[in-house]
Amino acid sequence: MPNRPLEVLVVDDEPPAVAQMEWLLSSESQVHRVHTAGNAAQAKHVLDTEAIDVILLDIHMPGQSGMELARELHSRARGRTGERAGEEPGPQIVFITADAEPAVDAFELQARDYLLKPVRQSRLSEALRRAAQSLSTAEQEQSEGPHRVSVLQGDTTVLLEVSSIRWVQAQGDYARLYTAESSYLLRIP
Repeated sequence: MPNRPLEVLVVDDEPPAVAQMEWLLSSESQVHRVHTAGNAAQAKHVLDTEAIDVILLDIHMPGQSGMELARELHSRARGRTGERAGEEPGPQIVFITADAEPAVDAFELQARDYLLKPVRQSRLSEALRRAAQSLSTAEQEQSEGPHRVSVLQGDTTVLLEVSSIRWVQAQGDYARLYTAESSYLLRIP
């Protein structure tokens, strides 16, 4: 569980469904604030302006569907992986829908959970717990840094455990990594 309460975004085009989710989330101790959006465009605006931890996302909406929005967010997250050190993990997606059919597609997009309407409080609590646990694990792994470094050695790639590197020497625009057994030229400026 993260050390802080969750910022949650509810995305659904049906106002009664949004109201129900707000009501269910109001009794959740792990939730700090609930943001809402009636469509994908509004959701993107919230995501650009707020630090959202969990998105409770309906699949069937007019315009861009929830599944299309999830694909876009998933590809965005994959595109920036490793580019910005110290960046927080992206929001966890929990699909909330009346349709069980797209569940396989949802999990291919690494959805944290898939809840069927009407949503039960116990299932929502469990989905939030899973999302919080995943965020906590991702934040912890990020703070630990990389465990291995890949180095091109001739035609092969060698994975060096960071803990096995004894020291590093600058060599022009590159770095030479020294382990107890050998040294490796890291061809990254």
